[in-house]
Amino acid sequence: MIFTDVVYADREDLLEKLSRSLWEKGFVKETFREAVLERERKYPTGLRILPYHVAIPHTDLKHIKTPFIAMVRPKQSIQFIEMATHDQVVDARLVFVLGLKQSADQVELLQSLVDLFVKQQVMDRLLKEHDVEVIMRLLEENISEKGLSV
Repeated sequence: MIFTDVVYADREDLLEKLSRSLWEKGFVKETFREAVLERERKYPTGLRILPYHVAIPHTDLKHIKTPFIAMVRPKQSIQFIEMATHDQVVDARLVFVLGLKQSADQVELLQSLVDLFVKQQVMDRLLKEHDVEVIMRLLEENISEKGLSV
């Protein structure tokens, strides 16, 4: 699931709209929207990675029906609070919403994502590419996690 060049008012708007889409497609339970918003408030997910800041919102496994990774490239960067802080703002250019069914998958997936985030050429392409199939291929080639729908 790839969403590009969508206009969002703020991170809550992004998470609400994406949650609705994920629910309509059968990937999450109705409880996902409130759970991901609440978790983001308590445990921010913005990452200050150069050259492009990102965010990786997620929530408890019990709100997920089918494992997935959703990539969102908003029209303008979206402010997220930096991970491990409660007041440092990160202007995220890409947002990766994670839906996992097994906690054991989380460490490997997060490592694959961090490896992706530091590949400047791949990140440049993800930010500029308009063809969703090309974006999908880039993600599949650079995220080693098996059994997840992008």
